[in-house]
Amino acid sequence: MRTTLKVLVGVAVLALPVLAFAQGEVLYVINDKVGIGTSNPTEKLTVVNPSGNASLLFDSSSSANFLLDRGNTSSFSRFQFLNAGTMRWSMGMINDTSNDFHLGPNISTTYLYVSNSNGRVGIGTKTPGHPLQMGSGAHVTTGGVWTDASSRSYKQDIAELSLDDAETTLEALEPVTFAYKADPSEKYVGFIAEDVPALVASGDRTGLSPMDIVAVLTKVLQEQQKTIAELQARVAQLEVK
Repeated sequence: MRTTLKVLVGVAVLALPVLAFAQGEVLYVINDKVGIGTSNPTEKLTVVNPSGNASLLFDSSSSANFLLDRGNTSSFSRFQFLNAGTMRWSMGMINDTSNDFHLGPNISTTYLYVSNSNGRVGIGTKTPGHPLQMGSGAHVTTGGVWTDASSRSYKQDIAELSLDDAETTLEALEPVTFAYKADPSEKYVGFIAEDVPALVASGDRTGLSPMDIVAVLTKVLQEQQKTIAELQARVAQLEVK
């Protein structure tokens, strides 16, 4: 037996097995399925907006609202969290043609982006050129190598590292062996962020950039190579005599 509950906006008219309120049908309950804007719900809850942009809004005047919207080619499918009518967070497909995934406060500001065409992930960018790319330009290559953003275009206040600073820093570095508390079974060799010289320390003293250490080592090694070359030249002269 097909049981139908039809609710319409307006004056109530009762007819079994249909309950109706005259003027503009908006709600149907058919065989344990609820239809809003449709008399043929295909799921437990089916919402159809006559404008073509199906949406479901949970509204509260005192707290954030939640909106589920299918969108269209000029907009995008999304889940939205709103506060007093202003979008605070949005998650969904950027548009119906590319089906790229977007997470951010609005369509123009993307915090997390996943391309549907190649699976590339962008954090702070919607144009990742690598499997994983940050808005800063740092990225992971296809081969799995983390690559720092190092282009001149990303940098300012560029100055040569002095030999004195490099030698002083190198002498003060204290290599240690350690294990991370998250996985005590894995052993590593490195440095403690709180103990390294200021030249290679991060601002919050909780992390290190390997490139900083490499730069110090390179400067000292280059000077040592010059010294070795000079000594070899002197030895060659003495051998001639």
